[in-house]
Amino acid sequence: MKYNEKIQKYLPLSQDIRDTWQQEVVSVIPVIVGATGEIPKSLHEALKQLGLPQQLYKQLQKTVTVILEACHIMRKTLNEA
Repeated sequence: MKYNEKIQKYLPLSQDIRDTWQQEVVSVIPVIVGATGEIPKSLHEALKQLGLPQQLYKQLQKTVTVILEACHIMRKTLNEA
């Protein structure tokens, strides 16, 4: 569901990019990572279409984990103040 929502959300932008940069084809390729770091199967195909290494999903998961941990620390610190 999110995959199609993202395509619809960014379709007008892709049309603007096509017109502005005079491109014949502009594709919307959603790269979705869940708030807890979960990766949908569609991400592997998106990475392939973008010519990015398949291992990139691991880095994305780690990044989300670090952000969540930082938020946890901030909440804890602010609640103690």
